Amino acid sequence: SDQLVSFIFTNNSLSGTIPAWGQNMQNLNLDFNQLNGTIPVLTLNASPPMRDLRLGHNSLTGDFPSQISAFTSLDIFTASFNQLTGTLPSNLPTSLTLFYVNHNRLVGSIPSFTSFYNLRALNLGDNRFGCVETNGPPNAIVLCSFAPNPLLNCSCVANITGPCAATNLCAVPPSTPSTIPSTISPSTISPTLPPTIPPSLSITVSPVQRAAPPPTTRNFP
Repeated sequence: SDQLVSFIFTNNSLSGTIPAWGQNMQNLNLDFNQLNGTIPVLTLNASPPMRDLRLGHNSLTGDFPSQISAFTSLDIFTASFNQLTGTLPSNLPTSLTLFYVNHNRLVGSIPSFTSFYNLRALNLGDNRFGCVETNGPPNAIVLCSFAPNPLLNCSCVANITGPCAATNLCAVPPSTPSTIPSTISPSTISPTLPPTIPPSLSITVSPVQRAAPPPTTRNFP
């Protein structure tokens, strides 16, 4: 309906595609459903402008909606845990306070967030971004996560400061051995304790659990 201003239907089993919403829609929350297809253009062309658009945890596909750049009053946008592709527009709304697009298939460069003075939470992790255009958001941000982005070129994030520092963007999970040895050589195990133990070290010694002896039998004449 063109008169509908707010529609919140989260944590359900809605399926199918997102319909085109009326021009008065300002608050649309469809998080945690089973929706598929692309994000309709009309969803992003509301007037007065959309302020809260949440589409996370669905199965949405297609390119990231570039029309979002026209939403100069957009406060919250979430589309995490979908299958969105394409790139982020370079002129995202600076009115954003929360922007979550993690766990998608986005590529290209991460745009500049230097003028996003209202931004408090930003999550771009688990995508396929290749570089960062300029510095990150101001230090007022509370949550910032860019990692992991396995294709991110860490040499292009040297100027990132504050909560979105390069160590955050280029975090690499610790590697684990590909194989586990089937046997351990006795020579690698020391039978004695070291001569000194640091006072801060805590050691717990558990009693050895011995197997019960087998039952005995006697034959009586």
